[in-house]
Amino acid sequence: MTERTVADWVEMNDPVIESFRAKGGQTGRKHPVILLTTVGARTGLPRVTPLNFLDHAGHISVIASSGGSARDPAWYRNLVANPEVTIEHASETFRARARTAEEP
Repeated sequence: MTERTVADWVEMNDPVIESFRAKGGQTGRKHPVILLTTVGARTGLPRVTPLNFLDHAGHISVIASSGGSARDPAWYRNLVANPEVTIEHASETFRARARTAEEP
């Protein structure tokens, strides 16, 4: 499997982001999606990433995978550097503080 570049992810994600926002949080995809906005660890610029998620008792959980890559996804590295994020969920937008889950 070849590594995807940042340009590849942007090309894939931009239509999903546009659809999500145009349809009030709906994408027509099989699984629900949130938009996670992080601050770039190196650039300090906002980065929006559509992610599948789990809602567990009102807590949003995402899995930091990068399409099967051994490397952490950029959005995860960003939130480790700055855990203050913005989440767009359905028609709501809110600020949150991310944290890495720990073993039970």
